[in-house]
Amino acid sequence: MEGRCDKTEGKRRVKERKFNEGMKFFRLTFQQKSTLMNGALANIALNGCYSIAQSFMRDEAIKKDVSLTGVGAIFGCYEVAMFCCSFIIGSQLCRMGARRCFYIGTLVIGVSSLAFGFLGSCPPGGTFLGLAITIRVIESLGAAISAIAIYALATKEFRDNVATAYGFLEMFAGLGHVLGPLVGGGLYQLGGFGLPFFVSGPLTIIVAAVAFFTLPTEKEEEGNLSELFLS
Repeated sequence: MEGRCDKTEGKRRVKERKFNEGMKFFRLTFQQKSTLMNGALANIALNGCYSIAQSFMRDEAIKKDVSLTGVGAIFGCYEVAMFCCSFIIGSQLCRMGARRCFYIGTLVIGVSSLAFGFLGSCPPGGTFLGLAITIRVIESLGAAISAIAIYALATKEFRDNVATAYGFLEMFAGLGHVLGPLVGGGLYQLGGFGLPFFVSGPLTIIVAAVAFFTLPTEKEEEGNLSELFLS
């Protein structure tokens, strides 16, 4: 009994020491650095693409004979779709693989954002509204897949510093929300409706490509994720 208590106390002290040391960047493994880097880039892209149209979408939609209620639907459908599918995606993550979900979800966001830029030449009225909602829903599905994968990978790589890793990733999510309307408004003034999306879409696709080549291999990751969720 005494030996068991000593062993438990030893484990507790090791955990406390790891927690107190925190995350020191130069001590992180390549996989941990890769997870943080890709997660940060994806959070900027994800939230930037979500918010990039906020500064000009209302005026553009009115030009397309869409009511303010329709504008609200274009933005609101994103969150509704994410609410409906997030639990299902999370429950299937181990089977699909977080790495695969990460870059596929980010790729969907980029392609959807790029496609949204072509709505500037779309006929006004119901056609514009229907296509805008459809593209936003698809983008939302990609965002849900990517976001869930980001935090699953962070949880796996930083079991002793999960809160710090989450805080780091959320910092870049906030940066994406700030840059989205700011950059979107500037690009809209420079090149009209399409330019913000023709810039954000390809950049997000590049983020997906970087993740494909730098994140841990699928076989290695699936085993670790299964162990994580079953423990």
